[in-house]
Amino acid sequence: MVRNYIKIAFRNIVRQKGYSFINIFGLAIAIMCSLLMLMWVQDELSWDSFQKNADTIYLIEQDQPTSQGIFHVGVTPFPMGPALKEEIPEIKNSARYES
Repeated sequence: MVRNYIKIAFRNIVRQKGYSFINIFGLAIAIMCSLLMLMWVQDELSWDSFQKNADTIYLIEQDQPTSQGIFHVGVTPFPMGPALKEEIPEIKNSARYES
């Protein structure tokens, strides 16, 4: 039965080339987009997960207003780390990095 279905599908692909191309191309694009989104989500969820205490590490971000709108960036002023460490007793350490 499956062999018959495969034979009929192949005949339809050969007989209706344009329609088959559109369907196969669309399916390939959809699968590619799905895989790219899956890879992006996995990367975002695994950020800094190699650290020993990954659940206690945070990245401070800020919204910077400009003439074009508000930009959400992972950049903060230089003295913010030590200032937050002084004001919030739960913060044990702070570090700055440049990417």
